[in-house]
Amino acid sequence: MAEQSRTRVFVVDREAGYVESLRAAFAEHADMQVVGTATSLEEAFPALEAAKPDVVVADLGAEAVEDLSLTRRIKQKCAGASLIALVPQDDDAHIFLAINAGAAACVRKDSMPEFLPGIVRSVRAGEYPIQYTLLNRARVAAYVLRQFQDLALKNGV
Repeated sequence: MAEQSRTRVFVVDREAGYVESLRAAFAEHADMQVVGTATSLEEAFPALEAAKPDVVVADLGAEAVEDLSLTRRIKQKCAGASLIALVPQDDDAHIFLAINAGAAACVRKDSMPEFLPGIVRSVRAGEYPIQYTLLNRARVAAYVLRQFQDLALKNGV
C-alpha cells in the first residue's frame, strides 16, 4: 500500500508493554503505520509536529484531569488529527473527560490491542464511536446536554 494512503498513528501510553502490543496490532494492518510513541502527553509534544499523525491514541489514566489540558494542546498542535482516548475504566468521569478533551472515541485500557485498528478505521471514516458509549451512559449524556444548554444561554442563543 502506498505510504500516503496509510493512516499515521501516534501512541501515547505510560506502559511500554502496552505500547508494544499496540504497535504489533497496528503492524498487522497494511493501511496503518505507527509514526511515533511517547510515555506521556508532555513527552509527545516535540515528536508530534514531525510525525504528523492522523490519529493520536492517548492514555488518559489516573492523572486524567491534568492530562486534559495537555490533550487539548495536542489537538491544537495536530489540528487534523483525531484523538482516541484510552481510559482505565468506563466510568462517567473518565468518559466525560475524554469528550471534553475532544476525543472521537473512548476505549477502555484493558481492551485487547487488536480491537484498536477497527476503532482507528471508524474514526478515519469520520465516525465518532464515542457516541455509542454515550448511548449507554445516561448521566454522561445528560451532563453533555447541560453543558451545551449552558453554552447556548451564555451566548444568547
